[in-house]
Amino acid sequence: NAIRVPQDYVTQSGPLREMNGSLGVLAQQLQNAKLQADAAHSALKQTDDLKPVFDQAFTKVVTTPADALQPLIPAAQTFTQQLVMVGDYIAQQGTQVSFVANGIQFPTSQQASEYNKL
Repeated sequence: NAIRVPQDYVTQSGPLREMNGSLGVLAQQLQNAKLQADAAHSALKQTDDLKPVFDQAFTKVVTTPADALQPLIPAAQTFTQQLVMVGDYIAQQGTQVSFVANGIQFPTSQQASEYNKL
């Protein structure tokens, strides 16, 4: 699902909408998995000599990756939503917009300005 030319905003808007929804599901699944792992980790009975080693491994394998990924999901959602908005704007212009040489042309500067704001 690459966007290489302006027309791709329109042709890829459906998959981008789906992707945006999937990112919401991913965020919830990640949070649930992290809570589940934390609960299991807390309930685990370990000897005093093993606990620090396991805690370090748990942090490296579970906590750090989850904490790194969690803030990226909303940013990805915002980005995909912006791409959808661009596609919607182009689609709303209908036949007024033309695609020329991997670019886009609008009949008025107001439309072009609005597009550039997106």
